[in-house]
Amino acid sequence: MWVLDATPLIYLAKVDRLDLVQHLDGSCVIPDRVYEEVIETGIEQGNPDAVVSSVVLGMICSM
Repeated sequence: MWVLDATPLIYLAKVDRLDLVQHLDGSCVIPDRVYEEVIETGIEQGNPDAVVSSVVLGMICSM
C-alpha cells in the first residue's frame, strides 16, 4: 500500500501527470490532512489543479 504525501501530488498535478499514481503496485491512500492541503485548500485558493486532482485521485485512491 502507498500512502501519498501532499508535495508529490501537487507537483504531479502541476505537470499534468497524476495518471502515474494509478501505475503504482498496490493500492494508494491519501490521509485526511493531505487531502485537506491538496484539494480543499487548493480549491479555496482558486487553484485549478486542485479540482482536477480531486477528480483524478478520487478515481484511483482511497481517501
